[in-house]
Amino acid sequence: MLQMGTTMIRTTREITLHFEATHAMPLLPQWHHEHNIHGHQYELGFEFSGPAAATAGAHEPSLQEWIDDQLRGQHLNEILGERPTAEHFAMRAHAQWVEQLPGLSAVRVSALLTTLVIKTPRPQRARSTGVRAGGRGRP
Repeated sequence: MLQMGTTMIRTTREITLHFEATHAMPLLPQWHHEHNIHGHQYELGFEFSGPAAATAGAHEPSLQEWIDDQLRGQHLNEILGERPTAEHFAMRAHAQWVEQLPGLSAVRVSALLTTLVIKTPRPQRARSTGVRAGGRGRP
């Protein structure tokens, strides 16, 4: 960080990557739209601070490979369990990469676009019993 008068200047660089995946939030009430399986387009940002910001781009290929191999098109509940929230995902990604990426200062996860899959039960057809009102059978 640099200090210029009373202004603090911090140098950062963010690598931003995108992928699509599904998840469900089974701990939410059944009526909640996030309860059922649905998909998002995710934006995953890795922020580097200080001197490491200058060389952060060198980490982009390994991060992209991780996303392509482990996350793209996956059902995140299988990776993150019952709480596949953006917050939980960001904490897990940070814990996984902080030791391997010098200067990693933050991980940001945003769900940009939601695609809902809503399954509605088919209405049951009333079956004819062959008995009309009044107790008589069919003519």
